[in-house]
Amino acid sequence: MAGATVFASEAKNRWLLVSFAVTALLLLLLLWNLVHTQQTLGHLEETQLNLERAAGELPFHIQGMQTSVQLAAESGDLNWRQQHQNHRQEAKRTLTRIEQITSSPAVTEATERLKTRLEKADTFYRTVFERLVQGEKEAAKSILGNWPYIRNRNAMREGSEAISNLLQEDVRKRLAEQRQLAAVTALAVLLLSLVMLLSWILSLRNWNLNVRERREKEAEILYLSYHDELTGLPNRRYFIEAGEREAARIRRYRRPLAVLILDIDHFKWINDTFGHLAGDRVLIRLSETLGLELREGDLLARIGGEEFILLLPETSLRPALDVAERVRQSVAEMGTEYEGQVVSITVSIGVTSTEDGQAELDTLWGTADDALYDAKESGRDRVHSKAVDSLAWVTA
Repeated sequence: MAGATVFASEAKNRWLLVSFAVTALLLLLLLWNLVHTQQTLGHLEETQLNLERAAGELPFHIQGMQTSVQLAAESGDLNWRQQHQNHRQEAKRTLTRIEQITSSPAVTEATERLKTRLEKADTFYRTVFERLVQGEKEAAKSILGNWPYIRNRNAMREGSEAISNLLQEDVRKRLAEQRQLAAVTALAVLLLSLVMLLSWILSLRNWNLNVRERREKEAEILYLSYHDELTGLPNRRYFIEAGEREAARIRRYRRPLAVLILDIDHFKWINDTFGHLAGDRVLIRLSETLGLELREGDLLARIGGEEFILLLPETSLRPALDVAERVRQSVAEMGTEYEGQVVSITVSIGVTSTEDGQAELDTLWGTADDALYDAKESGRDRVHSKAVDSLAWVTA
């Protein structure tokens, strides 16, 4: 029983610790997820804006470079050179920014290829502007019409568009990863919430079980403190408390009250002859027989090893003697079977009564005990009565 109680207590503590740990972990996870989500969303938003801006700016500046060179060759106006240089610088800055904010190998590879194309295009552009400075407009136009330039120009456009598409794909990938992380985090929170809920349910269940077990144990201890463990009858403590209350009620209304004390004759001989287990069986059988003689409101208790006491409210001496005699005869006719033998016993009974309820309980008890002693001295298996000493009576 003690082992089961310890196990239940350990189980309760274990689940309580689990619930606390899971709750703390869940709170930390939720806090981390909140902070991480805010940081990630802020970083993702900034990165997305930069990537989208770069995806739009790169084709624009590549196209601007080519258009400004074409217009310069067509018109012979060298003012387009500055416009060309501006687009060239912005294209380089955009490529550098792309390399810094993207982690995609495909974008990095496409950026390196486009840088190579730009360096090759710079060779064409320098030659074109040199011809224009020398006034050779037709020669400049001829360079822009050659296949090597056209092929490099088309490759640059395709490369810038490819980078733009890759950047947009990178943005979509980052968004998908963030959604996946959010989903995994939500799933983890859900699972931890379920574990937390389960652990709290088990903790509360174990707590309720522990409370119920404690109350049952307290009730058992309280019962044993007021009852005889062998016979289940009230014990001396219970009899004194309940008897005092009943005596106070009888005193208030000046009603009669009787006390009977009985003792098993030669009980030691029974224990010595048949054994203590037989003696216990006799005590149980006797308590059952005495219980059959009780009225509602009467009180029976075991106050010693083989000694019992009865409190009979609203009972004068003559009816109390009749009850005692019936009890004596019932016990004499009672037999207790033990290991194939029948153990027979007799009892001696002492009786006293107060006719107007003005005697204290301990006075009645002592007088009945004196009467029991007289019955024992007179040969046992008999009933003796004794009047309450008038000096012990309580005046109204």
